[in-house]
Amino acid sequence: MIEYKTAYNELKQGLIQLKNNTNADKTMNDRVKTILATVENKSTIVPATKQIQQVEAMAKDIINKKLEENQTLQKEIQDYDTFIQKFKTDQIILVSNETTTTSLKTPILTIDSATKNILQSQENPTKTYLDLNKKMVQGYLDAVNNDGAEKLNMSDATYKKSKTYLTTTKEKIDTALLAYTDEPLLAQGQ
Repeated sequence: MIEYKTAYNELKQGLIQLKNNTNADKTMNDRVKTILATVENKSTIVPATKQIQQVEAMAKDIINKKLEENQTLQKEIQDYDTFIQKFKTDQIILVSNETTTTSLKTPILTIDSATKNILQSQENPTKTYLDLNKKMVQGYLDAVNNDGAEKLNMSDATYKKSKTYLTTTKEKIDTALLAYTDEPLLAQGQ
């Protein structure tokens, strides 16, 4: 197995040589320069420790506040008879049965902008797989819709089952593809 550093140096030298040999072909030379710039990019991907610690502190603060509220309420109801008497005499009682829901969000990694752009521009293999299957299922569905059971050499029952299966499969693929219409960022830039 070839070491990373060796492979990197060989790739870089090969690209430099190719760049120098393609001066006559400006389009090719520009492509090689772009690839070389990508290879030479020193990417920085590090854990987002500071952001994770900030979210951890916020979570602890929320929990501590709720614990304090519960302790205050517990102190009030320790003397049960007095607590019940308050209910009878006070018009307004500030007791709630609320549920607290909080969402905290932080990146796991911080990535430099150049690397983030490269990662975000990559094709998503799952979406590509779904697109391919959608195209195939649509082709079969078109054939079933355009040709009858006789032309496709099927019984009516098989034709109806095939059409139902293909329609259902197409709908499920379309539903799955909805997840890829608005992809979130991979990580926060530095």
